[in-house]
Amino acid sequence: MTFALFQLLAPDNSVDSFFIACFVAATVFVGLKWGRGLDELSAIPIIGPSGWFASCQGARVFEKHAYKMVQEGVKKYPGQMFRVPRMGWTVVVSGRRMINELRAARDTDLSLDKSVEQSLQSKYTVGPSIGNADRSHMRVIQSELTRNISIFFDDLHDEMCAAFSDNITFENGEEWISIPASSAIMSIVARTSNRVFVGLPLCRDKAFLASNMEFASSIMGTAQRMNRWPVFLQPLVGTVLSPYKKHLPKLTGHIGAMVARRMHEDDALGVDRPDRPRDAISWLLNHYAPGQAEMEMIVMRVMLLNFVGIHTTTNAFTHALYHLAAHPEYIAPLRAEVEEVIAKEGWTSLAMREMHRVDSFLRESGRVCEGNCLVLHRRVVKDGGFTFSDGTTLPKGTLVAAAVPPAHYNADTYTDPETFDGFRFSRLREADPTKYQMVTTDCDYVQFGHGQHACPGRFFAVNELKAMLAHLVLHYEVQFEGGPQKPKSDWLDDVALANTTARVLFRKRVLLQ
Repeated sequence: MTFALFQLLAPDNSVDSFFIACFVAATVFVGLKWGRGLDELSAIPIIGPSGWFASCQGARVFEKHAYKMVQEGVKKYPGQMFRVPRMGWTVVVSGRRMINELRAARDTDLSLDKSVEQSLQSKYTVGPSIGNADRSHMRVIQSELTRNISIFFDDLHDEMCAAFSDNITFENGEEWISIPASSAIMSIVARTSNRVFVGLPLCRDKAFLASNMEFASSIMGTAQRMNRWPVFLQPLVGTVLSPYKKHLPKLTGHIGAMVARRMHEDDALGVDRPDRPRDAISWLLNHYAPGQAEMEMIVMRVMLLNFVGIHTTTNAFTHALYHLAAHPEYIAPLRAEVEEVIAKEGWTSLAMREMHRVDSFLRESGRVCEGNCLVLHRRVVKDGGFTFSDGTTLPKGTLVAAAVPPAHYNADTYTDPETFDGFRFSRLREADPTKYQMVTTDCDYVQFGHGQHACPGRFFAVNELKAMLAHLVLHYEVQFEGGPQKPKSDWLDDVALANTTARVLFRKRVLLQ
């Protein structure tokens, strides 16, 4: 029936024609929806167009100018609420008090899962087997992945070195080479992460890695397109666009046989055998009773780990690389710290903890890189709505998030907050080494969120990021071709992607024996 309706609405099989054909029905629905939204949230000021149909235009404007609109709202309504137009309204809060209220709210009042489910359109983008009731992939991140960092660090470092060498190659006596930074970093991160997720040789399989990256891009693109349309049309749109259905056969072809073999070995030989691989497949199977796991659900969860880990880490490191190329004066002191720590501790997870300047540089990059302009996304699920301490009640179903700019550029917390200061946090740690680490979250540093739902994979990600930056400054010089100017980010709704077309010059260092 869905296919027949699609043929009727878009006889030329064009998805864009399908969207146009839906416009009449959508327009009526949106007018009614926004009219109701205006009544329920009438006390909260609007940034961008208002009214029934102007808000549709405002949602498209927000896709391209989210950061500026959030900045405008914070400037006009400091420490207060405002809302921005999307397919429905998102209420934005700012200031320590309201961020703390978001952080401390019970899941039965404000739900992260329901917010992610809506923004990611997970039923259609990653498939129905990824449900809130089965969170084995999250438990793997929170437990096995974090607990085993020191155990698999040798493998991670080995793959990282090989991936750098394969992606940054010098030929014919070249001194400087120009590298498309974003794609090279994504390849390095994908290989390094998958050395832990699936091991050798699959982590070096170009077709497997390409499928991973293609699937992840499809998830984001499909979710964005679906969220442009009203709720009642999203099942139809999602059925037509579903990247899960398109990519599952290819993904299963790459990793399905390995998963099936591992499941058979666990059933026949048990999970306590000494030669059982330590990777994400085994860790995922640990969370199912014998016979309960299915190959498809394990395959999709491995892909979801890739989606969550690879793209966020790639984005963070590419921003850091751009900051390093724009501020080459940091290379020498970073290198000195790396050489000193490695001479003492070797390439170990303990060494990563001792690299305070490396940690500081990455944390500062995260503070100023505009990575997200909204964090702590929640959806009101409490009957009767959720009431903040200022007396404002948000009705059930409302999406709410915290603004990043006033937290990361708070002059009461940060001296000269507009300036990139790579060693800002390492100086602060001199008084208390336990504070101001990159993995530490608070109301003035929300790159990884804050509270009980802060990113559980940040411990693995930060170790990977620090190892990559340490390796980079130890083995290369970097700079921009046109002078030390960080390229502008590419905004995708409320997320700032590190510029995907910029190139960075690399020169290999000659290491003295």
